[in-house]
This record gives sequence, structure tokens and C-alpha cells, in this order.
Amino acid sequence: MNKIIINLNKVWGKGGFFNLLKDELAFPDYFGNNWDVADECIRDLCWLDSGTTICFRNAEKLRSRNNLLYNDIMLFIKMSQEYWEKETSRKTIKIVVE
Repeated sequence: MNKIIINLNKVWGKGGFFNLLKDELAFPDYFGNNWDVADECIRDLCWLDSGTTICFRNAEKLRSRNNLLYNDIMLFIKMSQEYWEKETSRKTIKIVVE
């Protein structure tokens, strides 16, 4: 089982979040730093092993710096969690916030 850590303490703005996702989750080259493509990529993840856990850390620290971005990211995480909780045909991906 693999665990990928997404440290939100490194994020100060939306561009930084998208860059972090691209780097840590190895998003494909077509990833265009926007919410629609981020959603598309997080729903694919064919390049990750089944059983992978994606762990978002330090969300509260981001909240104190950029509450609007925090809200957007938490919505993105929630929608991603809901998708992968229902997705059973391909593989198991778990998304958590610590």
C-alpha cells in the first residue's frame, strides 16, 4: 500500500496548490492548473497503484493564511473522496485529511 503526502503547509495560492498536486500525484503533462482538469485527473489516477492513500496534511495552517482557497480545496477534497468511495470498478484509492 502506497501513501502520498500532500503537505498544504507549502501552499500559499491556487497556483501553488495545482503545482503541488501535479508534482506529488504525477499528473499528466496536459494538466492545466485549473479546477476542471484537477477534477479530471483526480478521478483518473490510472498511474497509481490500487490501495494508494492520498493524505492531505496541514489544512488548518492553510486556512489561517488563505480561507477562500482553503474552502475551495476542502470542497475539491470532499468531492474527490466521494468519487473514490463510490468507484469500485477500477481500483481502490483512499483520500484523507490529517
